[in-house]
Amino acid sequence: TTTLTSSGITKLLKHRLGEPEQIPPGCQDFPTTVSDAIWTGALGSLMVLKVHGTKVKTRKLDVDLIPMEQAYKDPQTGQEFAGVAVREELVMREGSVWRLLIELVRPEDYFPDPTGRGLYEIHRSHADLYQVIEAAEADQESYDLEAVMQLADSYMDAEVELAIERETEQSHATKPQFRKIVELWELWGTILDSDGHVVHRNCRCTIANQSFLIRLPDPNPNWHQESPFVVAPLIRVPFSVFHKALLDNAVRLNLAENEIFNVMLDGSIAAVW
Repeated sequence: TTTLTSSGITKLLKHRLGEPEQIPPGCQDFPTTVSDAIWTGALGSLMVLKVHGTKVKTRKLDVDLIPMEQAYKDPQTGQEFAGVAVREELVMREGSVWRLLIELVRPEDYFPDPTGRGLYEIHRSHADLYQVIEAAEADQESYDLEAVMQLADSYMDAEVELAIERETEQSHATKPQFRKIVELWELWGTILDSDGHVVHRNCRCTIANQSFLIRLPDPNPNWHQESPFVVAPLIRVPFSVFHKALLDNAVRLNLAENEIFNVMLDGSIAAVW
């Protein structure tokens, strides 16, 4: 075994977070993620990062040695006898490897305990139905496979899709019926019952489409037993959970100018009539 030093850990993290072959498909390198996080912090007051891991499929070429029977003939005696020859065949082998993933979370999809006492954190995300089924089949101890299969008859609410379009100002393309999107609410923290007593402490569970408990509450799977979220504001406000965004005042001024412009335009149209 080799003991990692502080400089060795730094080099390892730079390798995992910066090398293109170490970054999962569809993800950004760490400097780009931090840059995007600063933009979200300026617009949404919080920079929210989720540190976790994911399995990535790997493919590599290999050579298989295939034995095959072959007849040989002694040149001196002319006698034939059977032997074994080896034939080389090029094959593609598939596997999977764990990759470190630092995911940027939209502030609109992050719901912390509003009291500031850190009872829980909720992360809202969206995935295709087949992705949820594959995750459940790979980890049947944590997931309720029966509840997952019931999602086949459940669609994400159309109002939720419209709300996402309004928030992102990006209209989604019309999806075919077989492209079913599942809305996931992942909770990390402590769960209380209706009487305020602790039912599950430091656990993780997932609710799909706000109706199906597809991942039962299980203990925190992280070895450090802490939350996977790293949250930081750009402008701190004492005793606040959401703090302030850099462009909060600018947005309000823009809205006020827009209202004034509308009033002037309406008055001009009325004067013309």
